[in-house]
Amino acid sequence: MGLRSRRRQTPWIRPLILCALLFSLGVLVFQVIQSKTNAPFKPLLPGDTIPASLTYITADEQALTLIESAHTNPLVLVYYRGGFCNYCVAHLNELNQVNTAIQAAGYQLIAVSQDPPDILAKTKEAHGLTYPLVSDPALTGAKHFGIQHKESGRLLPHPSVFVINTRGVIVFAHTDTNYKKRLATDALLGVL
Repeated sequence: MGLRSRRRQTPWIRPLILCALLFSLGVLVFQVIQSKTNAPFKPLLPGDTIPASLTYITADEQALTLIESAHTNPLVLVYYRGGFCNYCVAHLNELNQVNTAIQAAGYQLIAVSQDPPDILAKTKEAHGLTYPLVSDPALTGAKHFGIQHKESGRLLPHPSVFVINTRGVIVFAHTDTNYKKRLATDALLGVL
């Protein structure tokens, strides 16, 4: 048997190799997509700067640019999962009890969730909160802060607290991947 008879016996090898390469490429693309959606948890840390363009929506549907707010007074920025979360609402109420002390230390308190403005207004009124609640509807800020994650097919922020100075630099950061755990108000006041 010569070279000619070998070629007749193996015409299926090229399509097999092509299928294997396409399959490998598909697996690689899938892994890249998975790595993007399940990005490693890397929240911003002290020394990091907030972006100048980061804007939220207030409960009365006004734009609030974070850096402009920080230039006015240093910030205590709190990210919470939303008004549906009982742990979040309890934390918002605890923060409300120490808001006077936060202000006396020269800081302003702002709480951020993905809730739309009408839900923010209801949450604020229902609990008598004395500080602004703002919306990050597409979680643009949460993504920048490195606290966005996927839970049950839904994007949510990890509950977090960032203390930001008047130059827009983070001076303290606390994030916990367990949504039931929050920074104690005593610990927060100790930082200010």
